Amino acid sequence: MIPTSHLSHKGKDEETFNFGYPTAYKLSRSDSYRDDMDPHFGMAKPNTLGKHAHSPGDMSPETPAKKKREAQLLFEEQSSAAKVANGGTPNAENRFHNDFTVNRIIGAGTFGSVQCVTHKVSGVEYAVKRSKRAFVSKSDRHAMLQEVETMAELSAESDDAEMSHIVRYYAGWIEDEHVYLQMEMCEVSIEAMLGNYSKRFELKEIYRVLRHVFLGLKFIHGRGLVHLDIKPGNILKKKGQYKISDFGLALHTNKGKASVAGSVEEGDSRYLAREILDWEPVEDLTKCDIFAVGVMGYELAEGKPVPSQGEEWQILRKDRWVAPLAASDELVQILSETLNSKPRSRPSAEKCLSSHLCLMSDIEKELYYQKMRVEALEKLLLTSKPNKVALKRAHSVI
Repeated sequence: MIPTSHLSHKGKDEETFNFGYPTAYKLSRSDSYRDDMDPHFGMAKPNTLGKHAHSPGDMSPETPAKKKREAQLLFEEQSSAAKVANGGTPNAENRFHNDFTVNRIIGAGTFGSVQCVTHKVSGVEYAVKRSKRAFVSKSDRHAMLQEVETMAELSAESDDAEMSHIVRYYAGWIEDEHVYLQMEMCEVSIEAMLGNYSKRFELKEIYRVLRHVFLGLKFIHGRGLVHLDIKPGNILKKKGQYKISDFGLALHTNKGKASVAGSVEEGDSRYLAREILDWEPVEDLTKCDIFAVGVMGYELAEGKPVPSQGEEWQILRKDRWVAPLAASDELVQILSETLNSKPRSRPSAEKCLSSHLCLMSDIEKELYYQKMRVEALEKLLLTSKPNKVALKRAHSVI
């Protein structure tokens, strides 16, 4: 049963929220999401200087720190490319510039940079992620390789339907003590599609996003992994398919670390489940991914960004949120389940896909309807059977 306290649509005359925003839940990565990935991912065009242009509605302002970081990254890449072109160090170890031509920088942040490149032999475009700094120890090297190992593990699986909703891994290597990760190139992120929230997602498209993300999470969770950083900036679109990217915070739930209090690194606070902030073991981290999908669905339906802290942040995590005006009853039901304050009450990704018609494919819907017809016919047969005639036993007299 859906709680009625937060399902009523907002009326036109109803007061809007205007809460203060204390800093009780300011997290390490809360304010870094705009620096980590250009919100116009896949849409920026290179100019003659090689630096990607910014559109008038760019959500990521050109701060001095960002300008300096991007300039330094471009200088390093151009210097390295020029060195190779001039025959400075044309060896097999310089794989990046031997194999690829850099087209533009897609994103730059604390992790390093993501660049759109073209393979010199095949002419295929890829996205290559390069760590910002060189590793300084074996443990540091292992930590920086975790994302490569996670993506390689997932891509090594059979090509299931769910796998098509995860950004494809192609290669990973170490060069000049930096980690490189070669991935498929996508068109745009959901964050860029929102265009600083000047565009609204239609209800049908919200269902499509939720279905594809749940399919990806079903695949990830089924292999003992959790993502822990689901958000619009990490959901990319390619040829009508939405794909999960950025496995920098992903963990194996069967290796013990995920159950230790305080060992889980926080992602973007806007999509963070409340239980991660508690200094207690998290019973099921997959439910944190489910909650993040719920917040993302709420944000798409509401048509405005969700808060990163404050009273409104608390409301989303205390079952007191108000249903978005544009949300259908079925979408409200999904949000009610995924945003449940009790992790145990949140459904799995597989359960979400099998219990909501709006998240099913056309074939799955047809099978569901056929199943309902069969059950209805069976019930009708059971209730319409004639009563059995009572037979009297004949006693023979000898």
